[in-house]
Amino acid sequence: MERKVTVPDLQRMKEAGTKITALTAYDFPFAQIVDQAGIDVILVGDTLGMVVQGLDTTLPVTLDEVIYHSPHGRARPEALAAWSATCRSSPTR
Repeated sequence: MERKVTVPDLQRMKEAGTKITALTAYDFPFAQIVDQAGIDVILVGDTLGMVVQGLDTTLPVTLDEVIYHSPHGRARPEALAAWSATCRSSPTR
C-alpha cells in the first residue's frame, strides 16, 4: 500500500542511503504524471520564472507566484485531493 512520504521518512531514507527521487512540476497535469511514476518528492520553486514565465532570471519571482503554482495555491479541491497523493513511497523502497 502506498502512502505519503513525510519529512521523517526522507530523513530515514537519507540515513539509510536510500535514493530519493524528486522532480519539478509547475502544473497539476504534470504533477499527476510525476505521481503516477512513483516519484518521492515534487518540487515547485523559483525556476518557474524562467521555465513558465520566460524570464531571464529567477530573481523577480515572488513567493506568491510560487504558491500560485503549487497545488495549495489556486488548485481546486479535487486537485488538492489528488495532489495529497503526489509524494509517495512504494513498499519496495
